[in-house]
Parts: sequence; C-alpha cells; structure tokens
Amino acid sequence: MKQLSLYIKLSTICLFVIVSCFSINSLVVFATETNEITPTETENSNKNDAPVVEITGYRLEDDVLKAGKDTAFILNIHNASKSSEIRNLVVSITSLTKAILPAYGSNNQAYIDKIKPDETVEITLPITLMSGYEGDYADLQCEFSYLAKSTTIRNTIVVSVPTMGNSIVDVRSIEVSPHATLGSKTLLCINLMNHATSNITDACLVVKGNVSSDSKVIKVGTLYAGKGYSEDCQITLTELGAQEIGITLKYTDSNGGKVETDLGTFSINVEEEEVKEDDNGTLQVSFRLFGVLLAAAGVAAAAYVAFQYVMKR
Repeated sequence: MKQLSLYIKLSTICLFVIVSCFSINSLVVFATETNEITPTETENSNKNDAPVVEITGYRLEDDVLKAGKDTAFILNIHNASKSSEIRNLVVSITSLTKAILPAYGSNNQAYIDKIKPDETVEITLPITLMSGYEGDYADLQCEFSYLAKSTTIRNTIVVSVPTMGNSIVDVRSIEVSPHATLGSKTLLCINLMNHATSNITDACLVVKGNVSSDSKVIKVGTLYAGKGYSEDCQITLTELGAQEIGITLKYTDSNGGKVETDLGTFSINVEEEEVKEDDNGTLQVSFRLFGVLLAAAGVAAAAYVAFQYVMKR
C-alpha cells in the first residue's frame, strides 16, 4: 500500500509539472503574437506617407512654343510626403512625336539633390519646337527617378505644351460683308485662338477707313488661355461707293509687350438706302391730285356758265 501511495503521489506531481509547462508555453506564444502587431501597423502607416513626386504646375517663358524657336520649360515639382524627403532626383523630358527637342547646346535632364517633405522646387529646361510643326499642342513626357528610404522610385507624367506657328493669338478666319448700306451696321466675323498659357484681357480690333467713331476700335473681350473664340462685330460705313478698310489685331502679352497683327484690307461697296413712301404718303398725294382735278373742273364749269350767259345777251 505504501508503494502504491508513493506511486500515486509521484504521478500527481508529474502531471502537475506537465500542465504547468503547457500553460507557460501558451502564455509565451500569446505574448509573441501581441508584440508582432505593432511593427505591422507602423509599416502600413509609413506606406501611406510614401514620398511621391508630382507636378503642381508648369509654364513657358514665352507663353507659347513657336516652331523653330527656343524657350524655357519651367516645371514646379512637389514632394507629396509629409515626413520623408526625396534625394538624387533626375528629371528627363522626351517627346513621343519628336516634335519637342532640347535647345541647341542643352540636354534633356535636370538634377535635384534633395526635396524636403511637402516642399516644391522649380526647374528650368531649354527646349525647342521643330520647324514646320502645325499642331496647337505637343505632348511632353516627364520621367522622374529618385531615391526614397533607400528605394529607387520611377514615375512618368505627360503634359501638353501649347504650340504655334507665328503668333500667340492665332486668327483662324475673318470675314467682312462685301456690301453695306450707308449709315447702317455691317457684320464683321472673326475666329481667334489664344495659344498662350495666360489670359489676354485687352485684345481689340483697330479699323482704319471711312467708318464711324464707334467702329474704329472694337473690343474683343478676354481671350482665355488655350481656348478659341468666334466674335460677331459690327461696323458702320460713312462714305458711298467702293470703300477699303484695314483691320489690325492689338493686345498685350504676359511679358507686357505690345503685339500688333495686320489682318489685311477688305473692300466694301457702300450704297444709299432705298427710300420707300409709306401708305400715308401715297394717300396724301392722291388727295392732293383729286383736289387739283376738282378745282380745275369747278373753274371749267364756271367758265362755261359765264360763256352761255354772254351768248344769250
């Protein structure tokens, strides 16, 4: 019995030890899983604030890129991250259609050592538009390569650059009625396109020739950047016969320069307005004629009565 009792005690002690070990292991596993949650949350938070290069604006030094001429392409680059900086940024520009090229003696890249969190920097790249280009816009691809948190990141953004052949405001068409009535308004239609990246607020048409004072300067109104307009204007001719008028477009560009574009000379045949009597006038003439005839008949009747009276005597 004593041996059986001793055996039972030993078995109980061993079972207690085994249960205790399992309990400790369970606690250790639970503690380990709890500690792994925190780094995961931090990692997700960092991903949400990853450095990202974005373009917040761009402009051309001369408002518009002219065929065969150089200008400066000015780009505003922003680090969208609130906490991480960007290093060793390389900006490369290319034209998929080969319409835009680096200006002579320049390359197509710019380098920035560092951009702080939420900072915007400005870079300038000299470019030129190939001769003979006839489009209103040309696409320019901007490629970015930079280092952020020991990781190299690349992204691409495409922008549209306004282009033109010879002027900031392109006159697509202008029409003047070839016939006019003296002293009456005559229609003048013009179609314009503002290729610039800024608005033009003082555009006007200057008309030279025998026109009324209020027809000598015609305000076109605000020409918004990158948009086209059709305007119907009116002029009044003050002389009869074959007349010629000259039309010039005037405006101020973004640099304060005065621009004048000769739109040509136009021939107009000016005639007098046809005079038409109204119904009242015709009725008055009829009454007058009737009165004259009636008076003549009265005179003739009186003369006849007098003649008959003399003959009877």
